[in-house]
Amino acid sequence: MNVIVYSGPGTTPETVKHCLETLRLLLSPNYVVNSVNASTIRDQPWSSKTSMIVIPGGADLPVTRELNGKGNQEILKFIKKGGKFLGFCSGGYYGSSRVEFEVGDPKMEVSGSRELKLFPGTSRGAAFKGFNYHSDVGARAVQLKVNKDSETGLPAYEQDTVVNYFNGGGVFIDAKKYPNTKVLATYADPVEVEDPSGLQAAVILCKVGEGQVMLSGTHPEFTPDLLHESSDAPNMSKVIPALRIHDKARLEFLRCCLKKMGLKVNDSSAMVRPSLTPLYLSSVDNGVSASQLIKSCS
Repeated sequence: MNVIVYSGPGTTPETVKHCLETLRLLLSPNYVVNSVNASTIRDQPWSSKTSMIVIPGGADLPVTRELNGKGNQEILKFIKKGGKFLGFCSGGYYGSSRVEFEVGDPKMEVSGSRELKLFPGTSRGAAFKGFNYHSDVGARAVQLKVNKDSETGLPAYEQDTVVNYFNGGGVFIDAKKYPNTKVLATYADPVEVEDPSGLQAAVILCKVGEGQVMLSGTHPEFTPDLLHESSDAPNMSKVIPALRIHDKARLEFLRCCLKKMGLKVNDSSAMVRPSLTPLYLSSVDNGVSASQLIKSCS
């Protein structure tokens, strides 16, 4: 079976790369994890061979322009028949009934209803200020409190907290009051948007028809090995080391979330990236040596 990751307007190469890297680590060889475009979701018969569809982070408005109508109808039909949906950051906004992002900021505000309505409530953000599109300047390593209740949370996750990469994600407002919605983790630090419940839900699991939907305001799929320091985002010199310290726990947290959704995941001991295989280059042509070939390609 397949796990498909949407790649197109509204995503970035980085967010798609992190999704593919981490999900392949957790789910291969039980599932084939590949990226697809909007046309595939709208027009191709993907659902019968797919276990989960993923909407990565980025910006949710371009995703609505690509998938509203036919695309969302196919996604919702897939979920209601037992499929799984995973939304990270803007994918979490996209899967909510309503988005309220940076309301009042004339340059940043995005607000309005969304078609899928997988979470019946509002996703409001950014949970922490400083977000800028196509930049890590507002990124941070945030601590989440994990709900380990045997009925509603992740009892298999051994720790009480986990640290995730965060960059503009939201809070799922009043998440506990909605039926078929479980809160898997909450923000540990006070968020900077209004949440009347005070719950500060960061990661939720919703039952939609026969399917399971996980929405996250953070990026548990982001691996620090794929992040880079930059003079434009000096904060990353602190964010990356903080994520590295907690990387094993991050992977275990996401593994437990995917297992909670009903996916077949790798054991913790199997979550090791394979080492690179050495490549040896030789030449049978005396006129073109291997060293010349390497030089011409560099």
